[in-house]
Amino acid sequence: QAADQLLSPSEDVALADRIRKLKTLVCDFVKSVASPFLRSKTIDKEQFKTIARKATDKVVDGQLKGDPKCVAVKDKDKFMSEARCKKIGNVVEKYIELVQQGKQI
Repeated sequence: QAADQLLSPSEDVALADRIRKLKTLVCDFVKSVASPFLRSKTIDKEQFKTIARKATDKVVDGQLKGDPKCVAVKDKDKFMSEARCKKIGNVVEKYIELVQQGKQI
């Protein structure tokens, strides 16, 4: 059974590529949500980077939690549905609120 869990090298590379694409897609969206707060000086550059990193990791980890082999980002618009965008936006806004309250995230 343990042998069934192992991925072949080509499957491993393909999975790593899909995860990288997922991270890039989510990170770009997170940055687009957080950028207005940076421009308005609500958060500084270091806080922006921390929020972007934490929010991206949280979303990607949640996506990978089920079955990492199922990560598929073939259709960007299908993956980044309106509902998913709203959820990611809420995560970013929550992190911004925490930073504004002076709490460590």
